[in-house]
Amino acid sequence: MLEQIDKLGGVDTTVLNNMLQIYANSVNSEQIEGLILPLFDKFKQQYNMYTYEILMEMYFRMKDFHKAMRIWNQSKVKIAENK
Repeated sequence: MLEQIDKLGGVDTTVLNNMLQIYANSVNSEQIEGLILPLFDKFKQQYNMYTYEILMEMYFRMKDFHKAMRIWNQSKVKIAENK
């Protein structure tokens, strides 16, 4: 389905973040890390502040504070690069 959307020029960070949010709501980090996050590379999309927010909230709900802080640090670097 995403390939068809991509042919129409429609796969962007917003589409991928919406998919990410669905999986994050189910707190399924394995599927996010194995299926959803690689789609950002496949469709040449960058994480944005919402991507980082979704990931941090999911890891906090899972009480995986190490991963949440890793995402937080990545987001700070990303924001600094874009200034």
